[in-house]
Amino acid sequence: MLIVTSQEDYENMYQGMWDLIPDENNELALKRGEICHVISKEYDNYGWWVAEKDKIIGLVPRDYLMEAYEL
Repeated sequence: MLIVTSQEDYENMYQGMWDLIPDENNELALKRGEICHVISKEYDNYGWWVAEKDKIIGLVPRDYLMEAYEL
């Protein structure tokens, strides 16, 4: 069984394009240029992804993110 950590999952690493100040408790705070690991795109139809940064998980608007690495 292969276990991939967030540090090795470059395909799902995204970078904030703008500062994100959460309006709700379930949203992730993110500054421009910070890297987060997208762990779910389950809410893609609503424009939100679930991401993790510094062991904190929350929702992030997908329009605020861009791929951090070009594969």
